[in-house]
Amino acid sequence: MSLKIVVVPGRMVARLTGVFAAAVITWPALAPSQPLDLARSSEPADQGSFTPAELRQLRRGELVMRPTAVHRGDLDLVGGTSWQAIDAPADVVWETLLDTSRYARFLPSVTDARLLTDEGRRRVVWLRHDYAVIDASYCLVATLDPERRSASFRVDTSRPRAIRAGWGFFTVRPLGERRSVVSYGILTDMGSGLAAGLLAPTIRDWMLRVPETVKEYVERRR
Repeated sequence: MSLKIVVVPGRMVARLTGVFAAAVITWPALAPSQPLDLARSSEPADQGSFTPAELRQLRRGELVMRPTAVHRGDLDLVGGTSWQAIDAPADVVWETLLDTSRYARFLPSVTDARLLTDEGRRRVVWLRHDYAVIDASYCLVATLDPERRSASFRVDTSRPRAIRAGWGFFTVRPLGERRSVVSYGILTDMGSGLAAGLLAPTIRDWMLRVPETVKEYVERRR
C-alpha cells in the first residue's frame, strides 16, 4: 500500500492506493501561478476558498490552520494545511525554504538538518527533532518546482527513520510586490510509540505552525 502525492494547480491530492481500497485527500492549497488578492471576499473555487474569518486572519498577519486526522489503510495520519502572509517578497521566502543550513533556526523543534543529495529538482534532506521526550530523525525526499515556487516531499522509507510515514507540500505565492503567502500541508503517521501517541495533538499543532515560524524568521532578518 502506498500514498501517491499529486500536486495540481490550486490543490494537493494524496491518493492512497491498495488492492481493495482507494481514497483521496484534498488540501485547498493556493495555486502559486498568480498573485493573491486578500481584498477579495474569497478565492476561486478551484484554488480553495477561504472563509471570511480566515481572510481576516490573513489580513491581520495571523496563521490560518485547518488540522485533520484520517485513517487510511494501516496508516493513522495527522496534519492538515496552514497559510501565512509574510512581509517579504515571494523569492526571498522561497530561497529561505530551500536553505537547509537555516532549518534549525525556523522549523519547529528541529535541532539539526543536513542536505544529503542535491540533484537540482530532487533533494534528500536529513532532519532531527528534539521535543519533550521525543528525539526523532528521518530523511525527506523533496521534489522542487522553482518556476512555481512549489515543492512536495515525503519521508524516505528506504532509510532509517523514527516516524512511520509522511507526505506534504509547500508553495510560496506573491501578495503584491513586497509580500507573499506560504501554503503548507502535511500528513504523517508518527508510529505507535507511547510518547508519540500522548503528544500527537501538540505535535500536529507545531507541524502546522511552520509558515508562522518561517514568517518570524524572515521578518526578523529584514
